Amino acid sequence: MEQKKFRIILLTLIGIVYGFVLLFIVNPEIYESLIDIHFLGNRAFSKKEEKEFDKKTAKQQVELYQTYYFNKDYPNIFLLGFGESINDGKWTHGNLAKISFTLPKINFSVVLDFKLAAYINQHNPRITVVPVINGKQYNAWSFENGGKSKRRELLISPENIGSNGKIVVSFNIEGMKSPHDLGHGNNINKLGLFIEEMKIKPKH
Repeated sequence: MEQKKFRIILLTLIGIVYGFVLLFIVNPEIYESLIDIHFLGNRAFSKKEEKEFDKKTAKQQVELYQTYYFNKDYPNIFLLGFGESINDGKWTHGNLAKISFTLPKINFSVVLDFKLAAYINQHNPRITVVPVINGKQYNAWSFENGGKSKRRELLISPENIGSNGKIVVSFNIEGMKSPHDLGHGNNINKLGLFIEEMKIKPKH
């Protein structure tokens, strides 16, 4: 009798596990929301929120030669995967952050000039960031403890600009850690990049 109960419990557990595995395969968004977001803290937003963000297009265009400061909010620049403003800028949260805006109609290359830093220290000595603009992947940025450079540039060629001028900049981040992970406080957000400003300028 006890063996029969054990078999029933075992089969039930196997069925539950199989059901969850099948559910994750059919609907990976559940994996992201339940595990990658809530348990691992690697994503600060769901796949649904990302899709909604990607659909949005800023009606007001950005201005060339304009410097946009990340301790302010602008109606023509959308952010996803960033925390609240802290002093001079914003931290990215998790392994992916996005910036979206609309360029004016142009037929020349532009440069995005960022002033930024990474969450690196002796306990978290390295962070790697792979930028992607409208699907085009750029060379990885490497940040190491002791490095001093705070500026990075991304060149956008005319053929990489959408017909409506929309630009989506994605930062794929590896090595992000939370202050809590490193024993530096109660902040559980996994910090990657701290962006202070972004300047949009034609390539000369």
